[in-house]
Amino acid sequence: MAIIVSSIQDGSGYHKNKASLEDGLQNGYIEFQDDNVSSYEPDKFVFDNKRCVYDFTRSAKSTIRDDMADYLCDALPGLSKQDIKEVFDCLFNYHTYKDYLENINDKRYESMKMLVFNEGHEYVAHACFNSTSRKTAEKEFTVDAALTCESFTYFKPATNLQSCLEGIGTLHLSDTDDSD
Repeated sequence: MAIIVSSIQDGSGYHKNKASLEDGLQNGYIEFQDDNVSSYEPDKFVFDNKRCVYDFTRSAKSTIRDDMADYLCDALPGLSKQDIKEVFDCLFNYHTYKDYLENINDKRYESMKMLVFNEGHEYVAHACFNSTSRKTAEKEFTVDAALTCESFTYFKPATNLQSCLEGIGTLHLSDTDDSD
């Protein structure tokens, strides 16, 4: 099961965990995975026949959330599409957008960062989402979106005596006496 911490839903938790990730990278507890960075920039999303900003935000939230969730589920093993969709639900909030996209050529930028912890698959991922929404015509809105994802491998330390003893049990000691 994955745990997802986003910069929008839990800002302080995100920053504390990101600091721990950086510390782990510096101290060797966490390592980069091979081919650890992936980027996704889909074609521009066009939402036409939208009478108002409210109609646009409802459509954009659903379409972009599903598209980004599909990408992340393909990029990161063991990730639940429902969990990632819940994180993206905080984007494209009508109350945030209504004052920004009233006139043609108005823009609204939005970004979100998230950390994905998946103990079962032994990785931590740092994902960054960015979007620019524009009102391009009286009933048309567009969204340029990008998502980058950086993956790291971590090794869980032995946490109990039994785990330590199992590791030691495979060692063979020499019968020779080196006291001469």
